[in-house]
Amino acid sequence: MNVNQKEKIKKNKFSIEDIYTPLSVAKEEVWKRWNDKELRKKVDDFLNGDVPEFFLKDPFSVIVRHLASPNYESLYFADLAKQSGLDVKFFEFPDDKFIAKNRDKYNLCRMSFFNGLGKNFYEIIDVKKIVNIQDCEGKRFCDIKTLWDENLVDFHHRSLFELLPDADGKVFDISPWFRRKGSKPKDFYLYYLALFVCYGILFENFSAKEEMAENNFNKEIVFPAINKLIDIFGVKPLIVPAIPVESESHSHWWHYPSEIKKVIPRNN
Repeated sequence: MNVNQKEKIKKNKFSIEDIYTPLSVAKEEVWKRWNDKELRKKVDDFLNGDVPEFFLKDPFSVIVRHLASPNYESLYFADLAKQSGLDVKFFEFPDDKFIAKNRDKYNLCRMSFFNGLGKNFYEIIDVKKIVNIQDCEGKRFCDIKTLWDENLVDFHHRSLFELLPDADGKVFDISPWFRRKGSKPKDFYLYYLALFVCYGILFENFSAKEEMAENNFNKEIVFPAINKLIDIFGVKPLIVPAIPVESESHSHWWHYPSEIKKVIPRNN
């Protein structure tokens, strides 16, 4: 991060792009920070020694979602993250509650399958509800059953391993750690992002192109957290866009390859 970026961040005048680190830089920088014993101790002390065990062996590349699921965003991340030379992991939060108005959560229960391109290059999409959505409102993901009575979390894992067999054993439930750090993002986000000061690379998009609610989330939670981490540690967390910034609002990233339909039992 150059001097101008630091000044913009400290004055709270930086853009979304200023919080990112190019992958080519991040994959070198993460090892410098990992091997910086003083920095790692400082982060560890800041977290009161509460660093998830799976962070302690080696730095790695990670995406964090409500559930680990093989939509095109996750598949793109898995391919991109290999360029970091680090192990790839999927973190999830199955203790979180389903809210239908949340697009990301809704798409885990009403799946859209990409069936190729039609005339004028429009995507041909086949939509399938896999749960009774009305009955699921407010339930934890880990308590939701599919229409064929399979646990929803297990179904998404089974689907993920169908397309990414190497992901088996690399999906981790970070719910307990989030609960210890606070019940709301404004409580735990500072500690969450602190993990990526030296323990790994976070692949995430903090979109500035979405509805006002997301912009407010960035301004009220993400930017202040990064500001504080820079004040404390002198560096920002290592964040690389999980998908291309220029197309991050495209619905394609929430769609699924048509191959996943074969994982769904017939007559459902």
